[in-house]
Amino acid sequence: MKLFSLSAFFLFLNIFGFVTAANEGRLSYDDLLGAFISGKLDGPSGGSGFIEVSPVKHQDAARRDSYFKGISMITTDNYEKLNTVSQMFDVAKKHRAIGDMLYLYNIINQDGNTYLLKLDQTSMLASEVCNYLTTKNLHGTAELFKMTTNPDLEDYYKNFDNSLCVQKQKH
Repeated sequence: MKLFSLSAFFLFLNIFGFVTAANEGRLSYDDLLGAFISGKLDGPSGGSGFIEVSPVKHQDAARRDSYFKGISMITTDNYEKLNTVSQMFDVAKKHRAIGDMLYLYNIINQDGNTYLLKLDQTSMLASEVCNYLTTKNLHGTAELFKMTTNPDLEDYYKNFDNSLCVQKQKH
């Protein structure tokens, strides 16, 4: 993925001590995604504001995607993080990195609370993977692990226990 400037987010990263990946105020998409996944960027970033994520168009462009619906929300304590994540979501969408999109979309949906999205089978992310598979009528996570830029997400999706989705549907 290409580097993109996140100067508004740089102060936030500095506060959290994640400046080692900074190169003259620029951080790579991959570094940021990895920091969110690893939990290095947990906690509020500060600022309040309105966040809007446009719905993803379906491949035939006439319909909206059944999972990635639009999000419109006001955040009182996480604007900087959510604004950055929404920019990252747009980059992932442009490159059809579906596995990244699922993770980033849910950071936004959870108001930036990445601790809810740990890469394990009991987290809210596991529920959202099941929701995604059900919504898309898929029986496995191949689309997710083949279309992600992060090795940790790739491993998570590749080793995801699909039987969890069947168990969740029964309850």
